Amino acid sequence: MLKRFCSCCRADSIYIIKIDIVCVKTSEKLWSFSKSQVWNTCKKKYYYSYIKRYENDELANQINIVQKYRSIYFAKGDFIHQAIAGYINSSKCGVTHNLKFDAENATKKILRLFNEEPCLEKLNEVLVTKELICSVTEDIHSCLQTFQKSFWPQISSYSYIGVEKSIYFSLGDWRITGKIDYVAEKGDETIVVDWKSGSQSEYDSKQALVYCMCVMHEFGLPEENVRAEIAYLSLGKKGNIRPSASITQAMETRIINECEEMFSLNEEPEGNPSDSCIFCQYYTLCEDLADLKKKTMHSISSEIMQ
Repeated sequence: MLKRFCSCCRADSIYIIKIDIVCVKTSEKLWSFSKSQVWNTCKKKYYYSYIKRYENDELANQINIVQKYRSIYFAKGDFIHQAIAGYINSSKCGVTHNLKFDAENATKKILRLFNEEPCLEKLNEVLVTKELICSVTEDIHSCLQTFQKSFWPQISSYSYIGVEKSIYFSLGDWRITGKIDYVAEKGDETIVVDWKSGSQSEYDSKQALVYCMCVMHEFGLPEENVRAEIAYLSLGKKGNIRPSASITQAMETRIINECEEMFSLNEEPEGNPSDSCIFCQYYTLCEDLADLKKKTMHSISSEIMQ
């Protein structure tokens, strides 16, 4: 039986939802799956986010200013995950939680973000239509409804451990910490669940594998007793990932090698210009985007924002 973190829960099984893995070599150097995505997508973005911003010059100051801008799209995902965490904690403590209220509150926050707060889409001169705002808010309602009706009935029969609980393990010279949304145990099997509020991505299975590794190391479990479920809230379906010894070893090697590459970077690299750069916080600062910046406004469809 895995360690419980909530004294009010007494069932037989366990779940943990979404882990943000962080790898630490010193107190100032971290590796996370989100960093890995940035590294493999655009090394200049990585440089700005994790190196340049800590320097003392005008560019570093501008970087820290634009980092305060939030994207409507990413805010949507944050609001969905916050609502689910609140629902699970309330349910396990026997308190009624209204997800419809959460969805309506998230809608107000999306509108306030666009109208009153530093909004990334405005900074990058992305044309955000009324239809797009409606699409985003409707997706929040839909995702929370899918969670409550399609996913929670299965998960609620398992024992509750805790929401956003951090666990740690060492990997060579590195320390990995996982910030876990929700994990579960059913019989001899431990299940890691990762909520996705957007569309499927090529990174999803790799991310789920790292989450499985985190649980395996923390609780001393073999690969055959761990699996991950990727719950796609907007699609209403799940993906399953089962780790193997060979796949796990390959991922551990990749993480260590990637860490060494990341932390050996000491000068600004070239960017990787693409249409998706209009959603980057550093779009207005990057000189590699001259061709893209010839257009002063960009119209996006709701499909791009999924």
